[in-house]
Amino acid sequence: MRPSIIVLAMALTVPAWAQSDPSANYMLPHCQDWVARAPTKPADTALAGICAGTVGAALHYSMLMEAAYKSCPPKGTTNGQAIEVVVRYLEARPEIGDQDFRMLALSALRATWPCPRSP
Repeated sequence: MRPSIIVLAMALTVPAWAQSDPSANYMLPHCQDWVARAPTKPADTALAGICAGTVGAALHYSMLMEAAYKSCPPKGTTNGQAIEVVVRYLEARPEIGDQDFRMLALSALRATWPCPRSP
């Protein structure tokens, strides 16, 4: 297994406080808070930070993943832009809200910035 896959697995296993496998439904409001810069309580601020860190790790490592999870964001893509992509993706698909947020973040990045196909 490539070292980058191991690092990604470790980075994306950070639990969202008491959530061992944070769902999109659990994390979406905190990601929305991060985008709006609107957390009102310290716990909400921390969870918005967990959203930002999870999406940041997904953005960084998604370029190194296998084809099913790999994305190719434009050069200079910021973590903030990636969080906005994830929020829009989840808001448009409420039916998947019970699924793992970390995997859906990777899916959102891939759907938004697919890699060109190799000949």
